[in-house]
Amino acid sequence: ERLQLLLKCADISNVAQPLPAALEWAVAVTDEFFAQGDMERARGMEVTPMCDRTAQSRVRLQRGFVDSVAAPLFRVAARLLPGMAPLLQQLEDNRRALDRLTDADMLSQVDAVRCRRASRAAVPDNDDAEACSGTATAVNRTEAAAVDEVGELFTVTVG
Repeated sequence: ERLQLLLKCADISNVAQPLPAALEWAVAVTDEFFAQGDMERARGMEVTPMCDRTAQSRVRLQRGFVDSVAAPLFRVAARLLPGMAPLLQQLEDNRRALDRLTDADMLSQVDAVRCRRASRAAVPDNDDAEACSGTATAVNRTEAAAVDEVGELFTVTVG
C-alpha cells in the first residue's frame, strides 16, 4: 500500500517541486489541455470543460488540482511516511503562491525561467533562446516581479 501511495505521489510530484518548476509543469499541462480543447472545438465536438481555454484559467485549474487531488494525497503520504513532510510543505507553499498569481503572472514567470535556461544553454536552435532573443530587459523585469512568499527573488538551478 505504501509503495502504491509513493508511486501516485511520484506521478503528480510536479506540484511539490520548487515553485518555478511547479509553474513550468502547470503551464505544460494546461497547454496540453487547451490544445485538446482547441481540437475538440475545431471538430465541432463539445469541449471538455477543463480543456476550454475560453472558460478556464490556468491558475484556477492548478489550484483545483492541488486542492482536490494532490494535497489530500500528499497529506496521507506525509502521515504514513514522515520523510515526505518537506514535499508536503513545498506543495502547500506553492498552493499559497497560486493564490497571488494570475495567468499572466504564471506565464511571465515561466517565460523568465525558460529564457534563463536558454541563455545558459546558448544552443543556436533552441526554441526558448529564439523566443527570448532581444528580450533581456523584459526578462529582468519579469524576474524582479517573480518573488516568493518571503519577498526574495527565486533562483532556478538548472543542471
